[in-house]
Amino acid sequence: MHEFSTAQMIISTVVRVAEENRATRVTEINVELGEFTLLNPDYLKFSLNVVAEGTIAEGANINLTIKPGIISCLECGYEGEAKKEDFEGAPHIPQLLSLSLKCPKCGSSATKIIGGRECTVKNIQILTV
Repeated sequence: MHEFSTAQMIISTVVRVAEENRATRVTEINVELGEFTLLNPDYLKFSLNVVAEGTIAEGANINLTIKPGIISCLECGYEGEAKKEDFEGAPHIPQLLSLSLKCPKCGSSATKIIGGRECTVKNIQILTV
């Protein structure tokens, strides 16, 4: 379950940054999650809540924004969103995922992932003394 280790890294970063800014509590955590991270948003949110227990981030409102998966076609030059049906149910191995993505413009399988793999803490809201 990669969601739990990802949640540990996120909460560690959030708590460190909050403490550097003299926070007494984190009230909100905003995360952008790319479709191609292969992380389940529900599992990640659950894991974030579990990992935050006992920290100044406990009880924070967690907002996940899903960013679309972006591909580039090596045949026709298309750059844009991949068709959802091409990667829903695709192998959960990043190297194999890119092999299953077809260009929505020309149908070629010669595509490369150029966006949607990121998991980024966009911002947090804190309370200070």
